[in-house]
Amino acid sequence: MEENLPRGICIGVLGCGAIARSVHLPILSKLTGVRVVALADADEINRTQAAVLFPEAATYADFSEAIRDASVDAVIIALPT
Repeated sequence: MEENLPRGICIGVLGCGAIARSVHLPILSKLTGVRVVALADADEINRTQAAVLFPEAATYADFSEAIRDASVDAVIIALPT
């Protein structure tokens, strides 16, 4: 499958709180063929801390802007219920 995705799958993460930073983002960083290209959180501290793991990712305070990012193929919703 990766042969069909030369750039890999580009992920946007909606919600960069403690669980996303301690569980989801570290796992994503280890997956072959996966690139985190967008990080979104209303809280600036959460965005800044998440960006340490993915400094190349665009950051957004508004979730809808991250969803509209043309480089995003899929999103992970890591928000509290």
